[in-house]
Amino acid sequence: MNWEYMVREFSVQEPSHVLLLEDFLNEVGTDGWELVSVASTPTAKFNHLVYLKRGLVMAKPVGSVDF
Repeated sequence: MNWEYMVREFSVQEPSHVLLLEDFLNEVGTDGWELVSVASTPTAKFNHLVYLKRGLVMAKPVGSVDF
């Protein structure tokens, strides 16, 4: 299977920003994206790099026959 990847950065300075991150993950999840990993920086801003992937559907070549 082939994969498509997406990386997004989020700054979580306030508790309400966590809810925005949850909303984002739920929204992209409906499009087939899966959370693969999160990398966080322990700084005042507390940035998170969010890594997502989804499978790409490969089309069958023209003239292919299933047996």
